[in-house]
Amino acid sequence: MNKKIIAISAFTLTALFSSILPADAFNRSFSPVLNAAEGSAQQSENPACPLQAKLDYNRAIAQVDPGPQRPLRPIQIQPVEVQPIQPSLQQIRLPKGDLKFNGGSVQIAPASRAGLALSDLPGVRQISLQRWSELQTVPETGLYLVETPFVPRTLKDQLAEMKYTLKPDGTLLDELGQRVTLFVKSEVFEVQQPAARFFPTLQASLPLVGVPMLQAANPYPFSQFSWSMYWRYRGGFCRDYRAWTKAEAWGPIQGGYRPHTRINYIETRAEIGSRRDRDSCSNCDTESSYVRWDIGCFWPAHGGATGFHYANWQDGSFSATRTWSW
Repeated sequence: MNKKIIAISAFTLTALFSSILPADAFNRSFSPVLNAAEGSAQQSENPACPLQAKLDYNRAIAQVDPGPQRPLRPIQIQPVEVQPIQPSLQQIRLPKGDLKFNGGSVQIAPASRAGLALSDLPGVRQISLQRWSELQTVPETGLYLVETPFVPRTLKDQLAEMKYTLKPDGTLLDELGQRVTLFVKSEVFEVQQPAARFFPTLQASLPLVGVPMLQAANPYPFSQFSWSMYWRYRGGFCRDYRAWTKAEAWGPIQGGYRPHTRINYIETRAEIGSRRDRDSCSNCDTESSYVRWDIGCFWPAHGGATGFHYANWQDGSFSATRTWSW
């Protein structure tokens, strides 16, 4: 039975492919197959070796010459020009700030009542908050006021305390005479506290029984509070970041000059990455916090980190908190 099936299959293949292929190609390609098929049919009469017949048949199929093949057409890969992605304004991380207060009303002071004129500090420069956030590299030197249209009242004293020198051409030198870059952002808020509704005798006796006065500032009423962010970068052989948070309390103008006034409590915080500092004082007019990050020396190290600034003022029944992160 197996012999007949193999013979019929061989005949069918012969009839089919002989009508398609030329005689010489047919004989060259399929003669081994037919011979192997016939040999397998003869060996299949012995029931003891059906597996050997299948192996011989498969071996014969593997030896078939496929004949001439059509050459493959190479794939042409066209280079694609990749355009760099320019960050949009939505992709730029702008600093975030928040102001909370209770026990009175608060409004931001205009530049004319917030500080000194820009002309009072030759060499100072201005930069918008958006431009400052877009900076890819820090300028080599300079004192920049970030979104601040005035010179903070105590900025000159702060520079003298830090032993910094600002030249009229805009060059800023630190205590070692090296070029540094300092960014300063400052805000001033005017506060209106509710008037006292107690009789003078009762108002004066409240602190004696542990009840705070509505207005405890001295020697002047609490009329303004301000905060300033100082952010410094020094390049060169050794590189480092430094950040300050400064909070102040002010009284009303006295003889053309606005003096400090002491309030119940001031707290400040400054952070760069994991480095942080917190300071507080009672019955004071100024408080500040300072933090420093040394990036390294010699190797071309340059790092970037997030920063956080915090200030809190409390006077009588009034309190305010200002936060700012970048």
